[in-house]
Order: sequence, then C-alpha cells, then structure tokens
Amino acid sequence: MPIPSLPAIDDMPDLPSDAAQFWIAFIELSGSRESGFDAGPIHYRTITDWLNENGIHDEDERQEYRHFINFIDNLFLKDHRERVEIERNKKKVK
Repeated sequence: MPIPSLPAIDDMPDLPSDAAQFWIAFIELSGSRESGFDAGPIHYRTITDWLNENGIHDEDERQEYRHFINFIDNLFLKDHRERVEIERNKKKVK
C-alpha cells in the first residue's frame, strides 16, 4: 500500500508563523518513515538526527520540535489508516 503523498509547502495549512517551522520539519522528515503493509511513524532517532543537522541544539527547542512533529505525525497516521480502511471496505463491497 503506497503512502499517500504529502501536501507541498505551497499547500501548507494556515498556521501561525511560529508553527510553520514544525510543518516544514514534518514534511522533510515524512520521507524517512518506514513503510511495508502500512505507514510507520517518524522515529525518534530520525527526528534527533534532523535536529542536529539543522543546528537545533537548545534542549527546550528540541523538545518543542519533537512534540509538534510527533503530534502532526500521529494525525497523519490516523488519517492514513482511516483512508486505508475506507478503501478496504470499498473492495469488500465489490
């Protein structure tokens, strides 16, 4: 099952300017998720590596990024699973 494409930065939802950085981080990290039969979460280590690569070293800021990236990722995974279930149910009806 392919992972649905993510909206481009141009399609980013209206966010407060200080929240846009978390959306951008999520978009950049989403391609790193493992996939098999289903989409997997963005791993803690992957987020940590991204923070290091982007020069984010303040521990409070790192925790804020982790919190928001995980929050967005959980919403993404929930939506993805719901879409997969809808498609499965459509195939059962046929």
